[in-house]
Amino acid sequence: MSYLNHQGVPEYMQDALNQILQIRIRRQMPVTKYPSSPKEPINISQFLGNYFKSVANGTHLFKREFEFITLTSRNRLQFVRLLEKSFALGLDDEILDISDLQSLIALICPDFPEQICIDAYQIIEYEEKTFKNILLALRFRLFFLEFVDQAKKVFYKSESIEEKILENLSKIAGNLRDNFRPSPKIYSLKEHVPNLKTEKTQRAWELFHLLSKDAKVVSNIDSFEFDSN
Repeated sequence: MSYLNHQGVPEYMQDALNQILQIRIRRQMPVTKYPSSPKEPINISQFLGNYFKSVANGTHLFKREFEFITLTSRNRLQFVRLLEKSFALGLDDEILDISDLQSLIALICPDFPEQICIDAYQIIEYEEKTFKNILLALRFRLFFLEFVDQAKKVFYKSESIEEKILENLSKIAGNLRDNFRPSPKIYSLKEHVPNLKTEKTQRAWELFHLLSKDAKVVSNIDSFEFDSN
């Protein structure tokens, strides 16, 4: 069961069944006052086959809400791939501001939070804001969504001290993994947290930048994406 949870299979089955239910409800609703010919019943096996084919190629994410985009780790990585496939041709080395990025993302996910885009830009604050670099930062931000959200709070607590920061981040990482949510490995945290050099308010972003460039962290993300495919 842990492998199925890891791949998000229960969530996809629930989404597919919800779609089947919605189709059945719509078919029962009168559209015009004139009688229509009887509608063919839904071929559930064919529907599920087509649904999981769309999951395999990432098209199931088009025009879906942010909650669904982040429902599974696979979705998060596929969403970034979908952005890449949709816009990278001709944009890869183009420098984009946040409003440009938001406009592109809104074409695929209309309710995508502005703060996630802002965070991605902060992760690459001292790099060129090319589409290619932005996607790499966005990939890290989305894949480790809960870890980044919780880690920011740890750094922003005024009473936090160095030893406690590493301890708290390690607890967060462990708890997320126990709940089948991705997080950086604890050894990566131990490598980077003690060596942070920026002011306290910027240390979260320094850490996220270092982790996003860490070969072991990138390999962890890559291996999940490869395993999912």
